[in-house]
Amino acid sequence: MLVRMKKRRVALSIGLFVILVVILGIYVITSQSTPTTYCFTPESNIPSEIQGTTDYEYVNFEGALGFVTDVVIAQCVGYRPFGENATEIEFVVSEWVVGEPRAIDDDADRIFVYVENHLYASVAGREVDFQPNALTFMNGTDYLLPLHRTGGPYSSAHDNGFRFGTGNIVIDLGEPENSVMYTESLSNHTTGLNLYGEKTKYEIIAYVQERTEGNPPGIPDFIRSEEIEDIINGSPYILIVEINEPFRLTSGTSDWMSTDIYYVTLVEVLKGDINVENVEIVIFFADTVFQGERHIVAVEGDHDWLRFTSRNSLFSMDQLDEILEILGD
Repeated sequence: MLVRMKKRRVALSIGLFVILVVILGIYVITSQSTPTTYCFTPESNIPSEIQGTTDYEYVNFEGALGFVTDVVIAQCVGYRPFGENATEIEFVVSEWVVGEPRAIDDDADRIFVYVENHLYASVAGREVDFQPNALTFMNGTDYLLPLHRTGGPYSSAHDNGFRFGTGNIVIDLGEPENSVMYTESLSNHTTGLNLYGEKTKYEIIAYVQERTEGNPPGIPDFIRSEEIEDIINGSPYILIVEINEPFRLTSGTSDWMSTDIYYVTLVEVLKGDINVENVEIVIFFADTVFQGERHIVAVEGDHDWLRFTSRNSLFSMDQLDEILEILGD
């Protein structure tokens, strides 16, 4: 009886061992056969022909951080064409290290970063040439992204729209040695950040944060409300202007914005302390005003160049009484 029980125990042990080996084998085969998944690769996006070259003055990593407006930790979730010459790469942000979201919808931590497709960049001061969208992003990988905010009331990009930091800086927090700038190893362009094991990802984040959190915010925010009262009350200047000759008219279609820029004569100041003689130019949406017309505009800027405070900052003279009532005149 005792011998029979021992045999059963041995058989049970062997059976469990075999099952364990099978499970481990399946795990190894599965893990080895699971393909690496990419969210964005240049192979699927770069066109065969290059249509232009732009020139940059070389700055290293630390110098580039001095111009950054936002820094986020984010994962790539997709991409799509943007207009005829650019690509919009979509990320979900897990942490805003510097800056904050400006989108007003329920998904404020979803951002969009824009890269040019048909362009090479030539960098003066160092023998570096790179293509702005020659980047690779893995699914499920956390990236530290130093960014320049883009957009504004005239832009067709998302409100939470950005461009990569100078040289298209991308820091891989999982494998920092894979981080890039100018589509080369970031290690070639940094003077103080060791990416080969001596710093944790938290130290890397702190290093970048220290050099960016005091930077100016870049493009000012704009009024997103469509209510005339919100626009009038939120704008520093409400002016009546007469449209003179154009400074620049839009030629063709732009991926980013379509604007006409006109010299103007300041007819009357309805709100704001502004010198009549200093007002020279206002930026309008293309084909919305024409020479000789008078309009009411809600604007901000440095007086010589005035820009809209919202996407709805152009008013007709028929709305003058309503605007004066809002202003309390």
